Amino acid sequence: MTKRIVVTGTDTGIGKTVFSAGLAGLLDGFYWKPVQSGLNEETDSEVVARLSGLPDGRVLPEVYRLT
Repeated sequence: MTKRIVVTGTDTGIGKTVFSAGLAGLLDGFYWKPVQSGLNEETDSEVVARLSGLPDGRVLPEVYRLT
């Protein structure tokens, strides 16, 4: 069975994305945020790809982007 870890938090700006990047990179796993809201300059997936060092294809694109 494939194991999954879900990172959740109750507010913005508390470090979920940075923590997820570190965790995914450390475990050599995959990252997926199905819904991205509040688009700024970078999506969370782009931040995770930059910080985690994961190879292409390990950071999956969002299904929905809400602005």
